[in-house]
Amino acid sequence: MKNSPFFSLLVVFFLIISSFTSHVSSSEEEEQLYKISGDVFTSESNQAGNTFIKLIPRDSIQTGNEGSYEITDVAPGEHTIRAYFLENGHTTSYRKIFVEEDMILDWYEGHNWVTIEMFDDVGEYVDNNSMSIIELVESDQTKTLVNGRTDFGPFEIGKYYTLRAYYGEIDHSTQYVHFRMEGSTPNDFDFKHGMNSRYGYITSSDGETMSGITVSNGTFETITNEDGFFLLNNLEVGSTQSFTFKSGNIEVAPPQTVDIVSGTGWMNVSAPEKVRYPEAPKFSTETQTVLLSMLPIDIAWKGGDNTLFYTLTSNGVEVYEGFSDSFTFNTDEAGIFEFQIGATNTNGTTNSTQKLLLLVLPEQSSDDLWKSGMSWDYQIQYSPASASLDVDGIHNAKYTVLGKEKVIDAYGVEKDTFVLRKNDEYHLEREKSYQWIDCGNLLPLKTYWEDDPSSSSYFQEGTLGWNFTDDQGKQVDMLGYEENISLHFNRTNIIGVPGHPDGYDDTMNVVNIQHDVQVITPAGEFSTTYVSIIDTNDGILSWELWYNDTVKNWVKKIDRLPGSHAEKVEYNLTSFYIPLVPQFITEDNGNYVVNDYKIEWSSFEEAETYNLLQNGELVYSGNSTFFNFVNQIDGNYKYELYAILSSEASIKSDSISINVNFVPETPIIITESQTIKEGESINISWIYNEEVIWYSVILENEEGNKIEIYNGTNNFVLIDDLDLGQNRLRVKAQLSDGKISDLSDSLFISVDRNSQDSPMLSPIFLFAILVVISIFRNRKEVK
Repeated sequence: MKNSPFFSLLVVFFLIISSFTSHVSSSEEEEQLYKISGDVFTSESNQAGNTFIKLIPRDSIQTGNEGSYEITDVAPGEHTIRAYFLENGHTTSYRKIFVEEDMILDWYEGHNWVTIEMFDDVGEYVDNNSMSIIELVESDQTKTLVNGRTDFGPFEIGKYYTLRAYYGEIDHSTQYVHFRMEGSTPNDFDFKHGMNSRYGYITSSDGETMSGITVSNGTFETITNEDGFFLLNNLEVGSTQSFTFKSGNIEVAPPQTVDIVSGTGWMNVSAPEKVRYPEAPKFSTETQTVLLSMLPIDIAWKGGDNTLFYTLTSNGVEVYEGFSDSFTFNTDEAGIFEFQIGATNTNGTTNSTQKLLLLVLPEQSSDDLWKSGMSWDYQIQYSPASASLDVDGIHNAKYTVLGKEKVIDAYGVEKDTFVLRKNDEYHLEREKSYQWIDCGNLLPLKTYWEDDPSSSSYFQEGTLGWNFTDDQGKQVDMLGYEENISLHFNRTNIIGVPGHPDGYDDTMNVVNIQHDVQVITPAGEFSTTYVSIIDTNDGILSWELWYNDTVKNWVKKIDRLPGSHAEKVEYNLTSFYIPLVPQFITEDNGNYVVNDYKIEWSSFEEAETYNLLQNGELVYSGNSTFFNFVNQIDGNYKYELYAILSSEASIKSDSISINVNFVPETPIIITESQTIKEGESINISWIYNEEVIWYSVILENEEGNKIEIYNGTNNFVLIDDLDLGQNRLRVKAQLSDGKISDLSDSLFISVDRNSQDSPMLSPIFLFAILVVISIFRNRKEVK
């Protein structure tokens, strides 16, 4: 027992050490976490509709109908957070935040904040010093810094504001930043002592703003926005900076050398001459499907002013460069061909924001489960409810099989797919939507949607992967397998909407399959194979699918991971169509503004010949599955198709109707605007692709007087008596069908006075004249 005091002290020592170690470990492990919460409002300060709030890189949360949100377990420090106003203009607001306590952060649609960090002369944060301040000039607001940071807002997106930093505790210098409030990126600025900015607008000689101009000092560069505005920040005070202003390789304004000083940083630039960029061309050919046997196909576009030539690319590869406004495309391979068109002149290239998709399909096999012309109609209900005229928010949509095609899925594997066209009752006239459905499991591998060009150039493109495997990791066919199945699902959604984030999903799942499950839909009661797919991470039943052999498709689907703004989408079959008669592929009730178009139909089993009738008259008989109409006159046309079998029996299709209201294009003048001398002649020429009765050339002089100087069938005219000054010429055409086009874009010919004096008569020439006159007089006198 004599050692007991020692052991007691030893135990106490270890207890103290253990307690200290535990306290340190606990302090290190238990980092303080915070909460961000708030409400969302419209630009008029009313409660906003459903809005997605995202603390990057976390998943988004939704405000729902309550108009409020809460994000928990936020680590201290700097973060970027975003609000996406789904139901109020589809606008976004990104901003930076510095979290050191629970925050209340409200959002207003169409508004955002500007955030600032301010540093002293040794690069440390300026903190809690009343002598150093940040001012938002337009609102006359002044703030000191906390942890070297402050912010102003919310203010209207798209408006311009000025920040002024005042270093009162150092040398009373000032630093300015003028900026446009953005929504799709954070408005975040660092103010560093001893630095300043240069900013301004670049305008042409006629006062127009010049966008896309690169402003550079050799170290930093920026590009002017659509307002012609630029900003270069944190330039060293006391330095001399040389700035260049270029469009591509073309200098649009002389370089400027500027001494950087404290104070405001305006540096507006006026270009001595207007830089004329080509207008963006637009495709007149629409996104469509076409069978390989129907190629070649003409891809047409319409250009604008100031264009020298066009460049057409297919899947990123140049296929045409030249002056034409169309290109004949042909290929011997099926696939998806994405076309882009750009217009070029000496100042640069302007690409179209619109793209064209051509889906080239091979002929189908008679053994395929789905055949061209088959269709299924569904009631589609979104939760939360989608905008719809239906009281329950239901959309009615038809999915029609167009053909078959190979695509690459999200895992890089080539798969056979059926190509479907979706027609929603709320689609606009030229709105397009397609799906590529796996031939084996009947699940989508690719989706594509584009808006009607009259509405926007928005698009969405999805790539999906469904990797079904058994217990051994071997790939299996979902519908043909009876044992337990696992699923690795992957999806990427490219959202072609400015400011809208793309979507991405990657989940691991278990799949359960039950047979002979009864289900009732608006189309009737069906015995089905029921498939349930459950996320192994959160236990959510992501998909429920009911397949019926007679329908050859899903009669009901519930999708709780739709990759859209909805939380759930439910599909219920209302009817289906497995064609027993010939089927038109061309859509019914089409309105065409062109007079050249194609009527298409799907191949019909056992048909040897097709007879196409237009308004009751036979216009085509043969074995093709399309017929081209050229120079069709305006009117309503009803089409019917008869499939003629080997037994000489004929099967009649349902009819479709087409309305043609041709709008002729304008002639394109190929002569360039120029200046000539008084008395000079000039040849004016133009191109036009329609049959015409006459061309008319209209001349307008500087006084605004207009006269017709030519009317005829030639596509050129020689002019030699133009008035002094600027002359404006335009061309219009009357077509063979009697329609008259609008006037073309203007050609300007300026005529300068001939400053060259009449030549002086030489002395020798004058002497010769005098001699002749003298001889003539002498002869008269002799007579």
